[in-house]
Amino acid sequence: LTGRQAELLSDRFKAADIDARVHIAMRYWKPFTKEAVEGLERDRVDRIVLLPLYPHYSKSTTASSFREWDRIVADRPAIAGAETIRIESYYDFEPYIDAIIERISQGLMRFPEEKRPEVHVLFSAHGTPMKLVREGDPYSHHIRKTVAAVVKRSGLTQQHHLCFQSKVGPMKWLTPSTPDTIAELAESGVKNMLVVPIAFVSDHLETLYEVGIEFRRQAMARGVERFEVTEGLNDSEKFADALFQLVLRALEGKKELENVKSGLVSA
Repeated sequence: LTGRQAELLSDRFKAADIDARVHIAMRYWKPFTKEAVEGLERDRVDRIVLLPLYPHYSKSTTASSFREWDRIVADRPAIAGAETIRIESYYDFEPYIDAIIERISQGLMRFPEEKRPEVHVLFSAHGTPMKLVREGDPYSHHIRKTVAAVVKRSGLTQQHHLCFQSKVGPMKWLTPSTPDTIAELAESGVKNMLVVPIAFVSDHLETLYEVGIEFRRQAMARGVERFEVTEGLNDSEKFADALFQLVLRALEGKKELENVKSGLVSA
């Protein structure tokens, strides 16, 4: 899915007649950051945009990826010397918000029309330890601002809730948890739920299995009649447009790109 997102972004640069190459740099799986750097060296780029596929900034995600980038390029003068622009977050960027709204609209359409007003929308974000919050990590604040922007821009009329998933270990994490929220709503008589994995830009284990299977099983066991999960942004054209516009904005518009060979790295 990340590869498809890179293709869609690359297609937009080609359509705009912009000489830009899109490379994927992953932190914990192939293609690793080192491979992306080697590709940029082969392309002989003179400008690099680091575009994290983390809309919400956190020390554990975006900052970690940037640190890995810095470590890899430290002894590679050709890349270290290239102008490098870092996009740190885009949690309230309207084209990104529009991509989320589109997925929510598609999700609501799976419910019978007469049931849609009764649907409770659960925005489920990946949790983090409260220790990070106390240390000033902005992630949870960014998540809340995304949810607020989605609700306001979409005019969402259904009741909605923000909750957090994927807790590991004994430390205290952000609350309320998604399983607890599902349980409380089910016990109050809610029969229709739509979960929006808000912190993820593509489907993977934490959306397809944790939400789509585990949480669904929990909900149905508690009497929920219809439990749906929005599709990840995946190959959304709106999301690809958002990424394209983010890069253009970072480079201060298309005119500045003319006759400049650039490398775009998504992590």
